[in-house]
Amino acid sequence: MRHHRWLVACAGTLALGLVQCYNPDDYEPGRNTNDVLTLAPLDTSALADGQSQTAFRANIPADAQAGSRQVVFSTSGATIAEATGSPATVDTVVVDSTGAATIHVVSPLDSGAATVHAVAGGVTRVATISFLPSLPDTILLEPQPFAVVDTATSQVTITAMLRRVHAGGRVTSGRVVTFTATAVGGGDPGTLGLATLSDSTGTVTIPYAPDSATAPGVITITAKTAGATPSDTAVGVTNIRLLTP
Repeated sequence: MRHHRWLVACAGTLALGLVQCYNPDDYEPGRNTNDVLTLAPLDTSALADGQSQTAFRANIPADAQAGSRQVVFSTSGATIAEATGSPATVDTVVVDSTGAATIHVVSPLDSGAATVHAVAGGVTRVATISFLPSLPDTILLEPQPFAVVDTATSQVTITAMLRRVHAGGRVTSGRVVTFTATAVGGGDPGTLGLATLSDSTGTVTIPYAPDSATAPGVITITAKTAGATPSDTAVGVTNIRLLTP
């Protein structure tokens, strides 16, 4: 009966010499053709800054049957801004009058890639997005305390905070930061602990301690890491004062 109704609907068109007629009932589970469901991101890459959002749009025929007028999105490697579950990786969207449904994928803080699936009417489409490192523009250095007595047991904690002006301050985790210590008056600058990779807040913490040969005075601590462009280096500088025992 379904094919009979379709033939009747097409009879007038065929009489005019045309050879195609769209039948909304053909939008059915298992019809795996590109005109049934499409999926595409607005951009193919984004910064891994933990907050950027990239739109993914799915489209179905505007006159698809009522039972197929929603799209189920799911993600791996990133979350969906509109999703309410935990984790926020699945969202069901009713299409608008043009047959479009849109979600926004939130960038993680780790560089890599994410996959987005869209399912409607039994048809699945897959799209991907790459997350590029969000590198810092500057480094804020904070010693705690700023001054210590110059003894073998003294220690200062150095905290480096990586910041990016154009991404709300967020930087991709896992950045390698290089620290150096220099005695302003020359001589032994003391010892810096082993640096670690920046965490999800863009922070690296290492210890500093004067050596037995380190003279009282000012110690300059410098931190460097790859910057926001390949030719840039983000730098932070601070001073520690070693006091006479």
